Amino acid sequence: MSRLIGEKLTELLRPPSGIVDSLFRAITKNADVELVIKIPEYDYLRAEVFVEDIRELSGARFFDLGNVINLLYEDFILQVREATTPLPQMIAYLKERRSLITREMKVRELKPIAPNHWHSEEKTVVQRRKTVSLRITIPRKTALRGELLLRDMNELDREFSMTLEGLVALLLLDLLSEVKRGNGRKFITGIIARLETERL
Repeated sequence: MSRLIGEKLTELLRPPSGIVDSLFRAITKNADVELVIKIPEYDYLRAEVFVEDIRELSGARFFDLGNVINLLYEDFILQVREATTPLPQMIAYLKERRSLITREMKVRELKPIAPNHWHSEEKTVVQRRKTVSLRITIPRKTALRGELLLRDMNELDREFSMTLEGLVALLLLDLLSEVKRGNGRKFITGIIARLETERL
């Protein structure tokens, strides 16, 4: 069980023990949660250039990578809440996209089976890449929704397992793979439109 789920269950099952406990619960209820996500160095650089493009085109000087990640995560949670994608389909999608994080490769390897006889065998190898650790904050309430969603997905498919940090990293890497394919302008336009709507 995740830490956030455990804390929420404790809060719901145990009444406040006094005024200090009530105040503490009120404060932490709306607090942010810090996550540390790891992404490959090149993708980090790509993300920073993407954010710089948004800042230049929108004039939002204080917009940063954390803002992009929060927008992606909020959109993902909204998509789940509105049930636009059934959970089994979302699980399949996340399993497929997980390769953005692990970067698995299929290689052929020759193995001896007898003197002067070799057998070619395919195996999956995880490619190691240098990573950057990013510290981001997201609202506790939204983080809890993500934890519960991942738990629901695991109960639907026991082979599926992902942390909240892994999900957030995957959402960012998925965006960056679209940017690399030349679809960056579409996402920049959408983010700028959203920023302008939130300013009103």
